[in-house]
Amino acid sequence: DLKLPNSADFVVNPYKAFNNQFLLPALEKLGSRKLLLLCDNLNLLLNATENGRFEPQTFETFYRTIHANPRAYTLFTLDYPLPNDETDLLSQISSIPNYQIQTLSKNETIDMVKQQNEFIIFRDAAEFVYQLTGGHPATTQTYCNAIQTRQKSLNLRHITVADVTAVQQTIANTQTDSPTAAAQATFHIRREAPRNRTDYRL
Repeated sequence: DLKLPNSADFVVNPYKAFNNQFLLPALEKLGSRKLLLLCDNLNLLLNATENGRFEPQTFETFYRTIHANPRAYTLFTLDYPLPNDETDLLSQISSIPNYQIQTLSKNETIDMVKQQNEFIIFRDAAEFVYQLTGGHPATTQTYCNAIQTRQKSLNLRHITVADVTAVQQTIANTQTDSPTAAAQATFHIRREAPRNRTDYRL
């Protein structure tokens, strides 16, 4: 638990206030443990700096303020690849070690989807998730979370393509952005219609 920062101090000197009112108290509370700060959507800060809404040295000063403390570390996320008109933003972070997360392969996506211990996900259902997400890690995780929610709410022992289709419709209904090409993918199963009626009971 940390005290609420004094916003007036941030107006006068935001870096000093951030260091004195957040970093140092947090590190003191942690004792010998390390502090890792996750800063998501770095694009927003870099774009704001590029557009003149922040001073040119904003990111570098913020970065140096944190790393002046030996037990403080940072992890930044950045959408990549950048649009052509934003590629010069990378020069601001060229000195920082970086790792590009690629889309998952089909088998990697299937493995990620099937890593559920409480219930079984059939392979064709996992393949359907790959077709819908194109192997994008975050989108795949969104489907995994939604599948788990559906499984728990219906107490399912198996996840089928029909369940993934229901999850896809739920996700589509909650998204306000235009769907990506991957989300518009379709999935077809060719099989003969059963000659006799088949009943399934859980």
